Amino acid sequence: MTADAKRLRQARRVREIYEARLTQGFDLVAIVGDLNDFPGSEPMTPLVADGSTLVDVMAHPNFASDGRPGTHGNGVASSKLDYILLSPNLAAAAVAAGIERRGVWGGKHGALFPHFEEIKSAKDAASDHAALWVDLNV
Repeated sequence: MTADAKRLRQARRVREIYEARLTQGFDLVAIVGDLNDFPGSEPMTPLVADGSTLVDVMAHPNFASDGRPGTHGNGVASSKLDYILLSPNLAAAAVAAGIERRGVWGGKHGALFPHFEEIKSAKDAASDHAALWVDLNV
């Protein structure tokens, strides 16, 4: 089984679980993590397309973008691998959201975005993934 086939199977299963929870009355649901694929990829389709009601926090009107659409490495669009996906009612409760890059080196010389002063090189970085966050009023 290829990596794409495995991620597609996993995404379909997550979608099934999500929809089952909604049917059971759970309306505040979040799917969070490094899903290892970008939004336009086939493996992400069950979660962000095909009639999915999940809202990507990076597309939420209260998301404070820093102009970089990716979450991994240098933050380019093809490196959006990390997600906070919210059910509609949870998305309605999102009062603020953003991305924290100060723990990531960013670029060959670390100059693509600000980082904590303790980070002097890529080896000092907290991660090669920036942290997404959301503030919810529930």
